[in-house]
Amino acid sequence: MSKRPIVKVAACTMRGKPVCDHVECAARMLSPEQQEEAEEVLRRRYGLFRRRSNLIARSDHTYLELTPLRADKFVPEDDAEAAAVRAIHQVRREWNQPPSPGAA
Repeated sequence: MSKRPIVKVAACTMRGKPVCDHVECAARMLSPEQQEEAEEVLRRRYGLFRRRSNLIARSDHTYLELTPLRADKFVPEDDAEAAAVRAIHQVRREWNQPPSPGAA
């Protein structure tokens, strides 16, 4: 993700079969403080089921913030993210433009 923070996300079955179209998102890893907050929210929401699944999985979790990318709207948190999203949209517009008549 450090080289290409754009990911595709889609709802899927428990076996991983997509059930709808994907959405492109900008992804970033949460800070340690934000990760603790996210885990606390999951514990409150899922209670005993969450604790059991953590015991069974026995793996470290990675918490991500996903910001959907749309050509007409983006909601970055800071200037660097805003610049990155604008650059992504600009490249996409250039890729989708037909070649000019004089281009070889």
